[in-house]
Amino acid sequence: MKTLVLSVDRDNDLGEKTGLPGPVIGRDECLKAATELGIKDPEETDTNAIFKSVQLFDTLKKEGKDVEIAIVTGNKYLGEKADRTIADQLDMVLDKVKPQKAILVSDGVSDEAMMPILQSRVKIDHVHRFEFTKFKILKWEEKIYAILRYINHDSIRIGIGVPVTLFMIFYGAFAVTGYLNTPKNIIGGSILVVIGVFFLTRALLLQERVRDYFKMVRRDIKTASLSPIMALVAMILLVIGSFFSYDEVVKETGWVATWQAFLLFALSITWWVSAAILLRLGGAFIDNYIRFHKIKPAFLHDTMQVVAFSFIIYGMLIGLYFFLVQYPTGGSFPLLEVLLYIIVGVITAALSATIYRVAKSVKKKTLRSRPRPLRGPPTLSGEDLSFTSGLEGNG
Repeated sequence: MKTLVLSVDRDNDLGEKTGLPGPVIGRDECLKAATELGIKDPEETDTNAIFKSVQLFDTLKKEGKDVEIAIVTGNKYLGEKADRTIADQLDMVLDKVKPQKAILVSDGVSDEAMMPILQSRVKIDHVHRFEFTKFKILKWEEKIYAILRYINHDSIRIGIGVPVTLFMIFYGAFAVTGYLNTPKNIIGGSILVVIGVFFLTRALLLQERVRDYFKMVRRDIKTASLSPIMALVAMILLVIGSFFSYDEVVKETGWVATWQAFLLFALSITWWVSAAILLRLGGAFIDNYIRFHKIKPAFLHDTMQVVAFSFIIYGMLIGLYFFLVQYPTGGSFPLLEVLLYIIVGVITAALSATIYRVAKSVKKKTLRSRPRPLRGPPTLSGEDLSFTSGLEGNG
């Protein structure tokens, strides 16, 4: 029974710091990856996770177990991108290694958050947890430095930094306006908003995201891609939708800072936002089809999910608008309309998930049914023995 020792680098520190793409399969390749990552950043915890995986691999190998080792990487922005990348890489690893079970080597909660995705593809026989000793230092200033480096980790920065900075921004804005009976303090509130915005840009890596986006745009323009054009059209559509929604709210309420105004704006702009997102996805879909001449299930899944969430959100907003605005004046609850939107959204989401899973299952079976290339016969050249055709078969 073959066992896979698996190390998960969810935020793709390996790729970002060394340029090595995932997945990485095999002891020598994993050891090389850990060494390069350690040289680039000696304090990176993922380095220790990979070394621990290699150590566990060697231990199982000495016990006579049939074992293989691999590293899968995600995306530096975490979230759905990271999960989808890890899922795709894990499919590649499983197709090549064909293990019956796996051991996950984990150095924290972020890696173990991937358990549902991993368990849906392979049996996780054991989770090998280890703690990296960070504080075997004596000086208090060194401890503070280590804590600051730990806070800068992606999971901490997003999980704690984003909510805290959003609270600073909203509380500061309320302090400036005196909204919701907040003690009015224009200077203090303004300072709090500025600090919150600054740290929010750092927490979300907005500078890096903007830089990466413009790099992508330049690359797409050079390859005559439709994505930048569709993205620009989507942004224009979003701006137009914002103006139309604002105009509708002003006609109804005069844009008084009330829940009625905010809900009307949200109701009006929902479909504009959906159309903008669908345009952006449409550009990516057309580019992918022109380049690879095939339709990826992920594009259909994303499109249907956008439509589904739009219906559900719109239905919920209608219900919320009734309770906060129309109910106090004796209006009748639009139950049929709310249920219709939510039911259509739920059915669309379920259909999308079903189609995506079926397509992935068919793809996995197709890959496994393909015959593996055979090594060619050795050819002699002088005193050297070269396996040219075999290497080409594995190329």
